[in-house]
Amino acid sequence: MHHGYYLPIDDDESRSHGGRFSFAGMGSDGPKDIAVAVFSFPDWPAYEFYRSEAGKYDECNTAREIVERTNCFTSYERSFMTPAFG
Repeated sequence: MHHGYYLPIDDDESRSHGGRFSFAGMGSDGPKDIAVAVFSFPDWPAYEFYRSEAGKYDECNTAREIVERTNCFTSYERSFMTPAFG
């Protein structure tokens, strides 16, 4: 499932909350030039199937065309995660 693309917030409201972090003394503002695309899959075969079929989806092709046309990515990383609780 594709949960969306996320960009850093840079507005008055986000700046007004600066300095208040859940873990006192540990927090800092993150970079403003990182975007995240969030996907979830029930298992590894479902991920592999998505990768094999991605080129069939208009949204995937549109995103690829934008990247190729604008060179808007300076790097591309992926992380595989599992829930910490539950």
